[in-house]
Amino acid sequence: MKVKRHPILGFFSGLAFGIGLAFILVAVGLVPMTVAWLAGITAAGVVLGVAWAYAAPARGR
Repeated sequence: MKVKRHPILGFFSGLAFGIGLAFILVAVGLVPMTVAWLAGITAAGVVLGVAWAYAAPARGR
């Protein structure tokens, strides 16, 4: 039986997670507010979201 994965959903949820995490880290003062930091944290969130979409256990039917 083929397992259905959702990499597009992982991309968008990782994007939302990365943007939220970047703004929280800037607001707390852990990272400076530069384009490189914001883009890097957002890109890391996207990569983690897509990786989780492929590696997470699939739901049963």
